[in-house]
Amino acid sequence: MSSFAKGLRELEEILQRDPRRIDDYGQKPFAVLLYDPADEFLLAQALDGLVTRLNGVRQVRRVSFAQLLTAVLDEALEREGASREEFFELERDSGSEEIQNTLVTLLDRNSALTRAVADSAEGLDPFQDVLVLERAGSLYPYYRVNPLLESLARFTQISTVLCYPGTREGISGLSFMGTQEVLRGYRQRIF
Repeated sequence: MSSFAKGLRELEEILQRDPRRIDDYGQKPFAVLLYDPADEFLLAQALDGLVTRLNGVRQVRRVSFAQLLTAVLDEALEREGASREEFFELERDSGSEEIQNTLVTLLDRNSALTRAVADSAEGLDPFQDVLVLERAGSLYPYYRVNPLLESLARFTQISTVLCYPGTREGISGLSFMGTQEVLRGYRQRIF
């Protein structure tokens, strides 16, 4: 059995009835679907099934962080008058810490990544539809998703499920990719 099977079943039951109920606190309609990073491809297949089963009841829009990251990075580099090749040269020449700082600056500037996520929800009904954010591992090790979830509420009220590659510690602690320091106090329901 996959690392996410039970959580996905529970999540699907809620989404069938009322996607706004994914949040235990009723404040922000966001939830986290936790899975082992090694199960990335199994999760993608399971999400295909979820979309099929919900089809006709809900519109489910899947959004890949890998695609958003590429688009936001290209846009930011263009604004700076730089190319992707120059960015990768910086990584080769300067090392991962320098590139991490540069990437975080580019993604955080004007909440670029958060806005890209919110823009991808355009046209969805906040009372009926669901946004599923996947491929969060593509942000590793440069960007953590917790700040994005915290700021996303300023931009959208669409029921949103973050597929989170990592491990859980306690009730509300998550470690991104199972290697990052555990962040405690996730307010979103964790499936």
